Amino acid sequence: MLEIMPINAISWEPTKLPSFPCGTKIGCSKNKYNRFLEFNAVLVDVQSMPSNFPPQCNKTLSKRFEMPNPKPDAQGSINESKKGLHLHKLHQGLALCSAMAELKQYHSQIIKLGLQADNDAMGRIIKFCAISRNGDLGYALKIISNLLQPDAFIYNTIFRGFLQFHLSKDCIRLYLQMLQNFVTPNKFTFPPVVRACSFGNSIDEGKQVHAQILKFGYHSDGFSQNNLIHMYVSFKSLDEARKVFDKMPQRDVVSWTTLISGYSQSGCIDEARKVFEMMPEKNPASWNAMIAAYVQTDRFRSTVNEFIAGGRAHPESKEIYAKVDEMLAGIRSIGYVPETESVLHDIGEEDTENPLFYHSEKLAIGFGLLKSKPGEILRITKNLRFS
Repeated sequence: MLEIMPINAISWEPTKLPSFPCGTKIGCSKNKYNRFLEFNAVLVDVQSMPSNFPPQCNKTLSKRFEMPNPKPDAQGSINESKKGLHLHKLHQGLALCSAMAELKQYHSQIIKLGLQADNDAMGRIIKFCAISRNGDLGYALKIISNLLQPDAFIYNTIFRGFLQFHLSKDCIRLYLQMLQNFVTPNKFTFPPVVRACSFGNSIDEGKQVHAQILKFGYHSDGFSQNNLIHMYVSFKSLDEARKVFDKMPQRDVVSWTTLISGYSQSGCIDEARKVFEMMPEKNPASWNAMIAAYVQTDRFRSTVNEFIAGGRAHPESKEIYAKVDEMLAGIRSIGYVPETESVLHDIGEEDTENPLFYHSEKLAIGFGLLKSKPGEILRITKNLRFS
């Protein structure tokens, strides 16, 4: 009996084939793995064959199962080397390309090299056409229609091109085509597709894309999740936006600001304020969102604090002045001395220092220190008046 072991079949057991006379093909026509065995088998132990086994058959079998080892083609190696060199130069040229006429020349050279089906080479062509200022999205679409198996990078590039031209419906249609062609989306696929659903007010499609984000395992991808929050805010589905926000393992400034803006734009000022107060690091965008919300709802005075030198109209003036005194004591201890030359000369030394210590800027800083956390940025705006 001859023992044949199929290659690259981890779970398969050795296949027993019956004895056969010299010249008979290996395998049985009824065996569904016949072709696999014919091309992917090795003779396990030729030496263990019966002594009466014809030697010429032994030689035939050994030759039959010998792994091919073609002689190196020196000319072919040179040709491949030249092709690689040309391709490298093409990639460098494409990186510096600035016009469609120039790009079409590179495209023709890629075709001459026989690389019109190479996704890496064609992806660079498509990238320039789809998203460059001097590109041609229509030309990119012609290229992708002729590719046998465009990859996720190429699809993602076209998605970005569609969004630049506000072609949200086309972006969604191409995404569906991508799935029909069994191309697996990656983390760069979903942000532009979600934005397309937002811009096109495609609610049903947006919910389906949300489900696919979870299906493909990108529930913790910040870019996709932030775009989902924005999408649901644009749909006025604040509850859904909040669910996405609450389930995020890590939130960034965009996450917080998008939800705050969503509540503010819908008039939910109190909800916006709650989220704002929870925000660990407030930034100008979040402050602007809150101020805009209060202005739009005529609650401006409750968010903007104004200070004048020596003024005590603020409801928290006692705490503010105490904070300023604490702040001034600290800077005095390291050598701070106020300049009093510009103050009126007909008041005493103690009275001269007092207006300087309680300038509006210092009061604003004191209030800011009371209301902020360590590390947060305070921005003080001074209103200069000229007479």
